[in-house]
Amino acid sequence: MVNPMNLALRFNYEQHSPFSCKKGYKRTQKPTRRYLFITVLLSLLSTNSAHSQLSNAKGQELATQMDQHSSGYQDLKASLTMTIIDRQQRQRLRQLSLQILEDTNKGDKTLATFVSPADQRGVALLTHSHKTKANDQWLYLPSIKRIKKIASSNQSGSFMGSDFTYEDLAPVVIEKYNYQFLREEPCAEDTCSVIVQTPKSPESDSGYSQQIIWLDSHYRIQKIELYDLVDRHYKTLLISGYKLINNRFWQAGRMHMKNHSTGQETLLDWQNYRLSTGLKNAHFTTRALKKRR
Repeated sequence: MVNPMNLALRFNYEQHSPFSCKKGYKRTQKPTRRYLFITVLLSLLSTNSAHSQLSNAKGQELATQMDQHSSGYQDLKASLTMTIIDRQQRQRLRQLSLQILEDTNKGDKTLATFVSPADQRGVALLTHSHKTKANDQWLYLPSIKRIKKIASSNQSGSFMGSDFTYEDLAPVVIEKYNYQFLREEPCAEDTCSVIVQTPKSPESDSGYSQQIIWLDSHYRIQKIELYDLVDRHYKTLLISGYKLINNRFWQAGRMHMKNHSTGQETLLDWQNYRLSTGLKNAHFTTRALKKRR
């Protein structure tokens, strides 16, 4: 690839070097059009680089604020209603219980357990998130009394036939991603900052090449556009019904995932939030899953 800086130096040298002029030739300090073009090009490259650095810094700051505003609750319990709607508008209902243990040093732990229907009662997904390495996930299947480790390369697969993947149900660890600020735009009655989240590691097992996130002025996620590994926009997550819990934490009332490839969609309705209930690490181990047998 031709280096623009070398071109600029070469053109400058040819115009002003005494070795490039014939005897008696009157030199001029007026630059040629080509030299002006290269100067402008270099100026644009420098401006674009500075703008990119600023947008990256602002994107990272917004992501950090988002993370900090949702941290400090210690642990959480909630009830979930999952509604899977196919393209013919037929519905399947699932009831789940959710437990989350916050760990700002190592990574949060979550346990989602099916309450109904009867044939899925007791199915449980245990997730240990990590700051740098891939998350660990295990699925307990009571029908065969077996705990199945979910390979990190399979965490982009559908969770129990829904439009949420195993990855979607794991806590987001911002240390694993790069963030870039795109713009601000109106959203509902607020103004949203739009940022792009991309995996830091090229060896990441994420099923997404990028996620475009809309953050409101309270650093609550209002919308996420999810792009697959060929950079195709194939899912959109809408989050609504926020409620302020314990006068401090905003928690969503509904998550609505639309799958643009299949025409299917899944609703997750959240109820009965309880914070700081005294959950311990012992609740989030494979040994605890085995006791479900």
